[in-house]
Amino acid sequence: MTTGRAGHAGDKPAISVVMANYNGAPYLPQALESVLSQTLGDLEVIVSDDASTDDSVAVVRAFGQRDRRVRLIEARENAGPARARNRALDAARGEWIAIVDSDDIVHPERFERLLAAAGHYQAEAVADDLLHFASDGSMPASLLLHGEAFTRPFRLTAELFVRGDIQGSHVPNFGYLKPMIREAAIGGLRYDETLRIGEDYDFLLRLLLGGLSLHVVPEPTYLYRRHGRSISHRLSVETVADMIDGQKRLQADHAGLGAPLEQALAVRMAGLRRSLAY
Repeated sequence: MTTGRAGHAGDKPAISVVMANYNGAPYLPQALESVLSQTLGDLEVIVSDDASTDDSVAVVRAFGQRDRRVRLIEARENAGPARARNRALDAARGEWIAIVDSDDIVHPERFERLLAAAGHYQAEAVADDLLHFASDGSMPASLLLHGEAFTRPFRLTAELFVRGDIQGSHVPNFGYLKPMIREAAIGGLRYDETLRIGEDYDFLLRLLLGGLSLHVVPEPTYLYRRHGRSISHRLSVETVADMIDGQKRLQADHAGLGAPLEQALAVRMAGLRRSLAY
């Protein structure tokens, strides 16, 4: 079911913002306001609600009544963030797809800056730095990108992306990036719905392995909120086992990746197996 004023038939916004949500009512208003207040207003926001039990749907409906750019997709049962994002991707009409989580905040010039960077680098995807912050102030704010090598814009390769997900590699964990991707570059690819953690890592790595040109600009225009309800830091035997299976499927789908990338994937797999054993 879709509610809200989606615009006239045939409208094609520059950007479709994909926002998966589950019980994010306390944070949704700030997330939606930050998107709707962008200096680049040619966008739609697709909130894919994953059968929330709080007031999330009412919050989104209220925004949709006042702003025709807000669209709501409701699920009858909870199926995880991958399925929620896939529903939004199927409904998206924009030339670009921007991933924004329902508990995060974006700088008002973020999309305008990312589009400019995409044009400058002739890139199919662009991402920015993340400013991590805690809702309760329990930890100091910090940036995702660190080290001299990442103080200037760079192209993110599949090998570098995998190395960032290896503990102790001293490379930023690029799996946290929230990229803006040209819809044509995504094509029919969708998130792996068997993964409830690491689904965004798997999705972006598959795009990179398919030749996606992704440039990262070290500007912290995405504010990543940490709070008690966050699921990205909750590992369990089941979720780690699913991540191991997910990498096995990915490697089976992409043979002949080259020695450096194969080695990086092997090291990551060994780390996942250690986590599972622990």
